[in-house]
Amino acid sequence: MVRNIISGDILRRPGVRRQLPYAFFVAFLMMLYIANGYRNQHLQRRFSRLQAEVKELRTQSLSVNERRMTATRQSEVMRLLRERGIMLEESIVPPKVVE
Repeated sequence: MVRNIISGDILRRPGVRRQLPYAFFVAFLMMLYIANGYRNQHLQRRFSRLQAEVKELRTQSLSVNERRMTATRQSEVMRLLRERGIMLEESIVPPKVVE
């Protein structure tokens, strides 16, 4: 039996020949299954990398937004103007609503 398998004589039997298309189909499905597994692993790694990148970008966004809020505060703007030698006075009169 082992000798027939090694020599390839088993493939000449009519019962085995009839089953070859099914065997090839099963082998094809197994290759698709393996390829699908590799593809899913690749997508999972990419998803993890993108999640980490989004987390980093969110942190940077919060940091930049905090710096922007600090820099646009009225007291900060007045301090920067004074440092540059631009002497402006703040308005004491509150703004009027235009209808």
